[in-house]
Amino acid sequence: MIRRYLLSSVSVLVVLSFTKLFSYTESRTAGAPRERATDSTQSGVPDISRHDLLTEKPGFPFMLSFAGEPIPLENKSVFEKMDRALKRQYKQLQGNRKLLELNPRTMSVIDEILREHDIPTDFRYLPIIESRLSTATSHKGAGGYWQFMPATARHLGLVVNEVVDERNDLVKSTRAACKYLRILYEELGSWTLAAAAYNIGQGKLQKELERQNTGSYYFLDLNRETERYLYRLVAIKELLSRPSMYHLVYGEQGQKI
Repeated sequence: MIRRYLLSSVSVLVVLSFTKLFSYTESRTAGAPRERATDSTQSGVPDISRHDLLTEKPGFPFMLSFAGEPIPLENKSVFEKMDRALKRQYKQLQGNRKLLELNPRTMSVIDEILREHDIPTDFRYLPIIESRLSTATSHKGAGGYWQFMPATARHLGLVVNEVVDERNDLVKSTRAACKYLRILYEELGSWTLAAAAYNIGQGKLQKELERQNTGSYYFLDLNRETERYLYRLVAIKELLSRPSMYHLVYGEQGQKI
């Protein structure tokens, strides 16, 4: 009788132990997603699958950067802006390639001076956006290869008057651009922000960074030109550096290159 009682008690204890263990495991499993969601929300990172985003464009590179600084493609809005910029610049690829072919010396001089001043080589494409490698003057008064306003050019040591305009001197203006970019980088702490400030101005950019409480260009709400500026620069760099990669991404247009 006692033996039968002991065996029954042991059986009950075993069953209870397994029930408790299963309940604990189930509770842990059920709680895991909530913990991950909380961590994601606290870090400010959008809960978007990077794989799902990148497979929207078969062949789209998994990582892009400007001057060694990564572009946050895991953010859907950033991904879409980069996609639009690449698509837009792809249509102009022939013209941009021709521009480089017609100006090998100009690009060689720019590359050499950028190296001398330890400025990232990605900035070699900035004069393509600014002036199409010409000495034209804009309706706002910006002139030369790097499109300096007269006051900015003088501040950087260039002579600009009715007789002489050193904004049109490739060597002197490129050295001035390197000086300016270095100043912007040291003030802003980022080459991406330095490039944005080159377009909109350091004061305006810093004001927007403070007002919108962010340290990233990619999450700023700016005027249309500046908001597209970096994407356009990266797109030109990417397409001129490795055009064949993007034939797969943008389809039939690749056959025309």
